[in-house]
Amino acid sequence: MIKARQKSFFTSGNYRYTEKRIHQDENIYALGNFRTVGPDADMQTIRQSVSRLLSAWKGQQQALLEKFDSNQDGEIDIREWEQVRKAAHESVMRERLEKAVEPITHLLEKTIHRHQPFILSTKPQKALSRRFRIFAGLSLVVFVIVAPLFIWMLFVRFSV
Repeated sequence: MIKARQKSFFTSGNYRYTEKRIHQDENIYALGNFRTVGPDADMQTIRQSVSRLLSAWKGQQQALLEKFDSNQDGEIDIREWEQVRKAAHESVMRERLEKAVEPITHLLEKTIHRHQPFILSTKPQKALSRRFRIFAGLSLVVFVIVAPLFIWMLFVRFSV
């Protein structure tokens, strides 16, 4: 267990964060933003990647003609275009193989919306809900008892 202390804006003392271990094979309950970082994290298909690469190559007509215009007529015919497509496919496959050795990382993080909770717990959802309901109920009872007492104290103080 790791405990860290940090100054809080709304309190005069320290605020305590407590971290506990999650053991392997232990079930977890998670709420938050899940995303994957690494190769193919965007999950593009090979066809989409080839299409994107061909679009980029089409933007560089002169380089395309120099590399694939085998009959030197200044145009890419159907036979030459098939060579371009084959080269683009090979390039995409080579790039994917190079990236395949990079690890894929899955992240669970807070969402950008402050009203949405971020929870990572080893307790099931029902147990967490029950705990929060009990806490809310006890807070309401304390408020119902303390609020009239506070009002009575103010009344006694300022009625003199």
